[in-house]
Amino acid sequence: CSNILNRNVWNAIKPIKRDNLPIPVSSIVVHELRELLNNQSVTQQGCARYINALQNYDMNQRSYDDIGYNFIICGDDENDNTSQQQIYTGRGWKSSGAHCIPYNGKSLG
Repeated sequence: CSNILNRNVWNAIKPIKRDNLPIPVSSIVVHELRELLNNQSVTQQGCARYINALQNYDMNQRSYDDIGYNFIICGDDENDNTSQQQIYTGRGWKSSGAHCIPYNGKSLG
């Protein structure tokens, strides 16, 4: 999918390890991150900083192997008419996430 931004956009660090996700998945788990951002709109640069900080938190505070999410939707700064929501790659298509305990090994989230 050409509209999904890769990990380089948000300066991701290399994951400690990756567990393969069986494909096809049976579920998709959607998480609303705007609540974590206190409902504020952010630019692409702001999203990159936020997602990088989220990866650092997940790895350093939660002891995850990587950012918990497979994909992150962020953006849509209402003060910037050129801004729109973007999809950012977290763990990606083929790696199990750490986003919803009973579904991590069988869903994207």
